[in-house]
Amino acid sequence: MSKLNQLVSSGAAALLINLVSMAIKFATNLALAWFLLPDMFGVAAIVTSIVTGMVLLSDVGINDSIIRHEQGDRRLFCGTAWMLQAGRGVLLYLALAAAAPWIAAFYDLPMLRDYLWAAGLALPIQGLKSLYLVVLQRRMAPLPELKVELAAQATAAVWMLALATQWPSIWVLVSAHVVVALVEVIGSHLLTPRSFYAFRIDRRYLREILNFGKWIYIGTIATFLLLNVDKLLLGKIESFANLGVYQVASAFSMISYSLALSLLTRLIYPALAESARDSRTTLADAIRQLKHIIFPTITAMQLLVFLVAPWFFTLLYPDAFADATWMAQMMAVLAWITLASDFQGTVLIASNRPRLFALVLLGIAVVRPVLALAGYYALGGPAGFILGMTVGSFAGFLAYRKLLRREIGPTGNHDILLGGIAGATILLDLMLSRSNPIDLSPALLNALIGAIICLAFFWSMRRTLLSGNAMTAR
Repeated sequence: MSKLNQLVSSGAAALLINLVSMAIKFATNLALAWFLLPDMFGVAAIVTSIVTGMVLLSDVGINDSIIRHEQGDRRLFCGTAWMLQAGRGVLLYLALAAAAPWIAAFYDLPMLRDYLWAAGLALPIQGLKSLYLVVLQRRMAPLPELKVELAAQATAAVWMLALATQWPSIWVLVSAHVVVALVEVIGSHLLTPRSFYAFRIDRRYLREILNFGKWIYIGTIATFLLLNVDKLLLGKIESFANLGVYQVASAFSMISYSLALSLLTRLIYPALAESARDSRTTLADAIRQLKHIIFPTITAMQLLVFLVAPWFFTLLYPDAFADATWMAQMMAVLAWITLASDFQGTVLIASNRPRLFALVLLGIAVVRPVLALAGYYALGGPAGFILGMTVGSFAGFLAYRKLLRREIGPTGNHDILLGGIAGATILLDLMLSRSNPIDLSPALLNALIGAIICLAFFWSMRRTLLSGNAMTAR
């Protein structure tokens, strides 16, 4: 079996598990929408943004170092990384506990302090998670970690639904952070062989992790801003109810983003890192092949999200979430551009160019919220806010492409081609939905376009696999 086929096979299994996980998440969110008010989702979005932001703001590239470093799977290297991870978790919680009263005062919401103290307990718990699962990712075997995360997601879903029926409050959403962390830590250690543990620090490995991680750290600061600053800003300039609707729309539009990002970090990155250890030519060939896998996937998924959004929110959600429809459609376009940028940033990290990755990502993180606020006040609302973020992300996408061409060489234009096809498909759907010259119902029209998208996706994947087999045979 060729490496490409092995990657696609592992990716298909990973995609299936992620789909099940996302289905559980969305079914849970849908059910909770009938028990909880939009403003509860809004406050929970701020809590989640801050807690996950604490993790991102302290990332020193532990997982990336294990995957990229030549000795990353050795016991002593992983033991050093684990001690660093555990200490970071404790320090994070202490910092969050100290900052919580100030954050609550900023949002004029006193109870936010208690929510942060409770949800923040997930930080020291996650710091105890075994790094053996990261070693398996290095070996392009991501399924054990995905199964652990699926178990955590299912457990949290049962917990939240049971609690919501008896006590419908924001604590339903806040407590889920701790439940997920506990299940993931327990599951990770159940899968770790005893011979793997080495609870000591090697100074040489520690220096190498921190030296590589300094640029990853800058990149994760930017990642925090990209993933969370929208909710933190809207929480201040919009009502918590509107933020709750925005959060639900974001969660729906980002379903394919989460799936693709999981494949990117657990399969694509290890494959690129292995190619980068061989030669520049091998890396360029791998990029071209992987573009033919990842871009048809994300394009098909984002187009389907765009088509399904109106029916999903109209038929399944209460009227209070009606605005989530157009928000989700706009954010589906934003998600495609963000994923295209993430792929190119992953190439830079895998090729040991974390400085370039960090600087570009930091530039996007600064420009995007500025343009989002400019759009918000110029166009008068969340639509302008989302449009501004999209323009900022597209500028970053172009910057990444220029850097990759300079550092690695031409890697094909498959991303540009599929981006153009996606844009044309969206315009076609909007035009036909309004004029409808062939007298089709909107549902049938969207179903027809969706079927064409799926057929084109499977044709592209089949062509890629046949090409990979031909190259292996030669």
